[in-house]
Parts: sequence; C-alpha cells; structure tokens
Amino acid sequence: MKARELYHSLDFLGKTQQNWAFSHLVGKDYGEVFLDNPEVKGIKEKLLQIKRGYKKGIPLAYLLEESYFYGRRFYVNPDVLIPRPETEGLVERALDLPWKKALDLCTGSGVIATTLYLEKGGHIQGVDLSHKALALAKKNAKELGAQVDFSQGDLFSGLSGKFDLIISNPPYIKTASMMDLEVSLYEPHLALDGGRDGLDLIRRILEEAPSYLNPGGHLLLEIGDEQADKLLCLGQSFCGRIEVDLAKKPRYYIGRKKEIC
Repeated sequence: MKARELYHSLDFLGKTQQNWAFSHLVGKDYGEVFLDNPEVKGIKEKLLQIKRGYKKGIPLAYLLEESYFYGRRFYVNPDVLIPRPETEGLVERALDLPWKKALDLCTGSGVIATTLYLEKGGHIQGVDLSHKALALAKKNAKELGAQVDFSQGDLFSGLSGKFDLIISNPPYIKTASMMDLEVSLYEPHLALDGGRDGLDLIRRILEEAPSYLNPGGHLLLEIGDEQADKLLCLGQSFCGRIEVDLAKKPRYYIGRKKEIC
C-alpha cells in the first residue's frame, strides 16, 4: 500500500486523528512522505484492527496504545484513563508551586508523576490501587527517563514521611452519572466512579492529606465542575481556592496546609 493510499484510507477519522494514526503506522508525518509516496508494508492487519475498533467506538488512543500529554508520548491501555487537557492544567499549576518532594495519588498511567519529574525534578512518588495501572506507569517512566518511585496502595496506606505537594486526579464522577457518559464505556470505572456524590476518595484525601504534608505544603486536585463549593467546605485543614479550566469550568482545587495561612 502506498503512503497516500494509506492516508486516504484513514479519512474515516477526523483530520487530527487521521494525521496521528498515519504517523503511528508509518513512523513519519504525512507531509514528510507525500512527495515520495513510498510503499508502506506490514500495516494492513493493524489498519483493519483500527477500522473495526473505531467503528465499535473504542477510543483511538487505546487502538494505537498511545496518547500524548505535555508534548510527550505515553503508553495507554484500557487499564488506565486516557490523559486529557484538563489534567495538563493540573500539572501546570503544580509546576507553579514550590516543592521538592511530591506525591501523586491515583497515578494511573503515571503521566502526572512522570511529567512533574521531567519538568522540575525532585523526588516524586506515585501510588495506585491497580497493579495493572502501575505496570504501565513504570513502563512510561522508564521509557521517558523519569526517576519516579511507584507503589501499590489504597491512597496513603503504607506510606511514610511527608511531602511538599500532594497531587491527584481522583475518581470524581457520581455513580448515577456513569452510565450516561461515553467515557464509562471503555475507560476503567475504578478511575472514574467517585461514589454517590463523586466525593468518596476526595473526602478521604482531604481528611488524610494534612498528616502527610510538610508545613506550608499544598494539595492539588482535579475535580468535577459541580463540586467546588463542597470542597471548600470539606477542606477545613486547608486554605483553599478553586481555579477554572480552559472551558471556564471550576476544575482545580488548590489548598495550602493551614499552619502558615
């Protein structure tokens, strides 16, 4: 199959995804091979898999087993969430805070922990309940050269010591809303379902985090856009504020441990 033929055979995707899939299959951008139009071999089976899977509604990131976050390529699979721009905003805010030692709860594919290390260094620890997610997080960190300590656990269980920053993109979708969301069809419910009001894990984090934060340490959470007022009420151990995402929706809780408020 020639490169141009392959490119046009991917036109069932949107233009951005078409370019992404072509680059994944060929190893080069379409513009790099357009004039020469070389023969592309060994991709027919993968191309058929992409067409069949996409027709079923499987996200392209899972079909390609990759996604991009903060300009870097990460491995993803159905054991972890597909990283989204909102979470890049979470990382941006973390990079603006002073810290040398950070803890990433519900680390999933490790995009937050790995990116923090690559952008700022320091000591980073990532924790997740899922062994399968942790295996992928370790693979991503190794592939990108990030020295992150990953461990299996239920939030703070088994942890010792204190941190300057605790960051998390925890499950925050209400259980009753799960079936109405397309994201719940293929992405792991463990990473999405936040319980009856979406705050099951967030409550635990707000209650337990102060014991693991150094004086003046920060807690940074990605939250649901209807949860801002509740978090400000629940976070009594923090001087907290809410910031909005690019869509102007309340998306980030930033709390500073109250010792120095």
